[in-house]
Amino acid sequence: MSSLDELIVAGTGNEVMPVAQAGDFTIGNGKPGKITRMLQRRFFEMTYSALADDNWWKDTI
Repeated sequence: MSSLDELIVAGTGNEVMPVAQAGDFTIGNGKPGKITRMLQRRFFEMTYSALADDNWWKDTI
């Protein structure tokens, strides 16, 4: 890893979690970046707000 601006881990248990450091390497400035914050906001909007009732983002398989 020579350069990373942002890094996230996403999954059922941790939802959208920013990664600030990997070993001795600090990711970006060590704080959640613009894209991470946007992904977190959209995730929570789709799962916990009025958007959770709007099925536009779901596909039936």
